[in-house]
Amino acid sequence: MTVAGERPIGRLRNIGPRSAAWLTEPGLMTENDLRRAGPVAAYAKVKASRPEAVSLNLLWSLQAALLDINWTDLPNEVKDTLRNELAGG
Repeated sequence: MTVAGERPIGRLRNIGPRSAAWLTEPGLMTENDLRRAGPVAAYAKVKASRPEAVSLNLLWSLQAALLDINWTDLPNEVKDTLRNELAGG
């Protein structure tokens, strides 16, 4: 049994094998690591190392993973908030 928050990053909803591999490179190994970093900071780290490969869908997936919902169900208001945070606002 996995302790709450200590699920491996690749076991989170919306996080596939490729995204999980990208996230582990900067040390985001577990759900708690992602929570501590926050989805915007985690996305920024991955985007910095793979600018051509990473889209905003990863950001939506990270936030949705923390909410345990499908990334396509993430409300537009939440996406707007994430975009603003990403832009430094």
